[in-house]
Amino acid sequence: MISWTRRILPLTQICFNAAMRRCSNVNVVSEMKEILRIASSGDLKTALSRHETFRETNDVPDWGVVKLSSVLLANGLEHESERLLKQHYEETGGIHRFARKSVIQEEQVVAALLRVINCPSGDGLERAHRLYRWLLEGRFCSNKDVFIVLFVERALQRNGIAAAVTELEQLKKLGRVKSLTRTFHCLLHSAMDHGKEEELAKVENAVLTTSPSAFQNLKRFVSLELGRNAAFVESLGQDPRLESSQLRFIVELAAKLKKVVVLESLIELSRLLQFRPQDKAMIYDELVKIYGKHGDKANLERITEFVLRESEREHFAATLGRLAHFYRCCHLELPNRLLRAL
Repeated sequence: MISWTRRILPLTQICFNAAMRRCSNVNVVSEMKEILRIASSGDLKTALSRHETFRETNDVPDWGVVKLSSVLLANGLEHESERLLKQHYEETGGIHRFARKSVIQEEQVVAALLRVINCPSGDGLERAHRLYRWLLEGRFCSNKDVFIVLFVERALQRNGIAAAVTELEQLKKLGRVKSLTRTFHCLLHSAMDHGKEEELAKVENAVLTTSPSAFQNLKRFVSLELGRNAAFVESLGQDPRLESSQLRFIVELAAKLKKVVVLESLIELSRLLQFRPQDKAMIYDELVKIYGKHGDKANLERITEFVLRESEREHFAATLGRLAHFYRCCHLELPNRLLRAL
C-alpha cells in the first residue's frame, strides 16, 4: 500500500517551494526598483547601502545592477560603479558567465549607456566608454551594432565624420560584431547628405572593408531616405530591378529604423521597378504597422485605397487583415470596401 503521507508531502513541498520562489522574484523586482528610485532621486549613499544589504540575501538581477551602476557613474562615482559590476560578475559565475545568458535586454543596456552619455558633465562620452568596457568584461552584453551606434552618433555630433569613423574602428576592437548595419547607415547618411568628398570616401571604405555585400544596398537605402529617387534608379543600371534579397534588406531596415519615406518611395517606384504583388504586399505591411501604431488615420485610409486598387487581391489578404486590425485598435469604423474585401 502506498503511503499518502510519503507521496503528498514531497509534492506539497515542491509546490510550496515554487510558490516561494515566485514570491521571492516579485519581492526582488520591487525592492530593486525601489533602490533604483532612491538612486535616481540623488540619494546615492542610501541606495548603495540598501543594495549592499539586499544582495546579501537575494539574487540581484543583472538589469538592476547595470542600471544602478550607470546612475552611479553618471553622478561621478566611478569607483563605486565599477566595483558594483565587478562584484556582481564574481558572484554570478565570473569567467563562466555568458553574455547571451545575461538577464538584461538590449534596450536596458542602451538606456544605461545613454544615461551616462547624456549626463551633465562634459565627459559623458568618455565615462560611457568605460561603462561599456566594464559591461563587456563582466559579460553583461556582447559587442553589438545597437550599442556601437550610440557612440558613433555622439562622435559624429561632436567632432564630425572622420572622428566618428575612428570611433567605430576603436569599438570594433572590443570584440567581434556580427552586423554594423545601423552604424553604417548613420555614417553613410551623414556623409551622403552633407559630407565632403573625402569624408564620403572614408565612410565608403569603412563599409566596404567590413560589409562589402551590404554596401550598395545601404547606399541605395540612403538615396531613398534623402529623396534622391533618380540616383537610386540609376544605381540599378539599364534594366532597373531589385533582386528579392535586395528589396527585403531595404524594407526590413526601413521597418527597423521607422523610415517611412523609404517605404513610400518604393511604392512610388514599384511600377518602374516591376515589383511582384507579394513584394508590394511586404512594403504595404510595414507601412500599415507604422501608421497603425501611431494611430495615423489619414495614412491608414490612403494605404487602404492603394491596396484595394491592386488587381491580384489574393496576395494582399494578410495586408487587408492587418489594416482591419489597426482600424479596430484605433477605434475607427472600417470602410465598406475594406469590409467587403475581407
